[in-house]
Amino acid sequence: MSASAEPVGSSPAEQLSERLRRFREERGMSRSELAERAGLSRPTIWAWESGKTQPRNSDLQTLAAALGISEIELIAG
Repeated sequence: MSASAEPVGSSPAEQLSERLRRFREERGMSRSELAERAGLSRPTIWAWESGKTQPRNSDLQTLAAALGISEIELIAG
């Protein structure tokens, strides 16, 4: 069985919570910085990154803008 090539830092099984944390960390941002840029609370960012809750669609747009990526990148990787 051969292994398929995957983009670095991304995998088909990567959950939204993992992608959110990865994008934030790649940009050198703390949860507090992301929360401030997005106009959200730090506990909200923590809950999303830990998979405790999921962001609403409107929050996905806000997060993507704060991270400087498209909403599609955030959702699909």
